[in-house]
Amino acid sequence: MGFLILGIGSISETRLIRAILQIISHGFIGAALFFLAGTSYDRLRLLYLDEMGGMAIPMPKMFTIFTTLSMASLALPGMSGFVAEFNVLLGIITNQKYLFITKILITFVTAIGMILTLIIYYLSYVKCFMDTSFLINKILIFLIRGHENYLFQFLSLYP
Repeated sequence: MGFLILGIGSISETRLIRAILQIISHGFIGAALFFLAGTSYDRLRLLYLDEMGGMAIPMPKMFTIFTTLSMASLALPGMSGFVAEFNVLLGIITNQKYLFITKILITFVTAIGMILTLIIYYLSYVKCFMDTSFLINKILIFLIRGHENYLFQFLSLYP
């Protein structure tokens, strides 16, 4: 939402339109990511990222959609987030109201925010979809001490 404030702060008609484009882009991408979070909770009934390891194997479509939306939220070229954020940054850099040092400071702080966003999405991506340690532990626990209980329940021999 920092890009929205930057677009509004430049006080120009074209820059306000760019800020509105950022609002729309952020709204669609954010809503879709929250929908995926709710869907994954509905399917897995797990709340913590440490427990969701290996989600890419049973849910490959959700993995693909999450990857695409994460890239759009990171503002990679070709995505709607890139168009909006690039236009807002271009509007700030070409604005004559700010001093040169202010433009550099704004660009630097914005770059730090984008790098932190990349780190957050990467960590959640790895924990949810690629980390199979929790999944392997669940399977091992089931194989070592859980399969007898399920076998006896299935055969109705277990009280």
